[in-house]
Amino acid sequence: MFGLFAKKDVTKAIGKIEKLFEKGYKGKAIEKAEALEKDANESELSTIRGLKRQIEASLIDEYLSKADAMVKKGCTDEAIEWMDMALDYISDPHQKKEVENQIQQLSVLEEEEDQPESEVAPEEMPTEAQDRDAYFETLINMLKDEYLESCQALPEAFQQAYVLSHSGQYRKALELLNSLSVEGDPVPMIEFEKARCLMALEAYGEARTVCEQVWDEFGNESIDLAEAVSIPVLWTECCLQQKDPVAIIEKVGELAAPRKGNPALTLLVSFAFEMDEQFEEAVDLLSRAIRRFDDPNFSYHLARILNDQGEWENAAQVLESAITPSCSGSCYGPPLHFPSLHMLIGIYLTDDRALEAAGKLLNEGDKKLMGRKSKEHLLLWSAYHEKTGNTEWAAKARTMAESAASGIGSGDTPQIEAGDQAVL
Repeated sequence: MFGLFAKKDVTKAIGKIEKLFEKGYKGKAIEKAEALEKDANESELSTIRGLKRQIEASLIDEYLSKADAMVKKGCTDEAIEWMDMALDYISDPHQKKEVENQIQQLSVLEEEEDQPESEVAPEEMPTEAQDRDAYFETLINMLKDEYLESCQALPEAFQQAYVLSHSGQYRKALELLNSLSVEGDPVPMIEFEKARCLMALEAYGEARTVCEQVWDEFGNESIDLAEAVSIPVLWTECCLQQKDPVAIIEKVGELAAPRKGNPALTLLVSFAFEMDEQFEEAVDLLSRAIRRFDDPNFSYHLARILNDQGEWENAAQVLESAITPSCSGSCYGPPLHFPSLHMLIGIYLTDDRALEAAGKLLNEGDKKLMGRKSKEHLLLWSAYHEKTGNTEWAAKARTMAESAASGIGSGDTPQIEAGDQAVL
């Protein structure tokens, strides 16, 4: 049977951390978890990191909710403070960027509010160029110092292009970048942005060529503070789109070793192994990555490959660790990673012995969704009701899933208490 149904041993220290978390002492719980990591073995370390990730996610939600409440009350200072506190725990670069942009916008609003309207001369009012400059500074502050300084030294047209590309206007950005290019004398940051734009425009061959032309200038290291953006990563993404896994494995296979500390590249190379049908290599790489990186995406993709290969019990065990890092008292804690949650529920639904567990996880997913509609989640509810003989509710869940897919979902998600009759 799956690991979910087995009694797992946890240390007293982990149990105490969980109790702190349950009582709302989240900051203290994180401190204890970080201190405990030093003395933990490999298995315990995975549990501690998962628990820590769960606490951090809870803190982020709490702080951002309080920030939203302050914004609605017009308390800009307090909102910024709560967002700053959330940033301490946000590791996802996209979410971090979004929150930083919100802080920037609130800061501008606060400055405008602090200055009496009668004292502001027309020429002192913020212009579109000033707004763009502020956004540009926010964006490049995410880069490592040497690349930040390189961007600052480039012409204003580059700043415009950079803002455009990071606002999704890739074609306009590319036109500006091309106007700045000098044949035979490429400027690294201009070429890097060109490669990003070309890839976004699905010109993968051109983007790949540009990456190769400036690879020596950038080397293999990331250019951003989040360690997520680099020439090898961009080049590998292009190769995957071109379905050229062999080139990836030959050129960056060694760079993707987890000990090298480049999780984005590690994940991409695992895709290359899978694309090349080297499944054992993909499984090995992802297994090592799970031990090295605190990122549920590795568990998800490992489980996906195992499940595709018919090893569904092993896949279930991997997913259980990804979504329920500690089973002290209950294995049905809030899911941390919805793709993993949904895959695990799907696996449980293939075995009648696991239907109760599937139902409990569906309910936990509902709590995390907090009323939002998810097509995938509703379809799993439908499958659950089919398996338990509730065809009417299965049909209702399917109908709701169709509405959710078109953005007009309404009504409540079908709920069940595992082991009992389901109720809508």
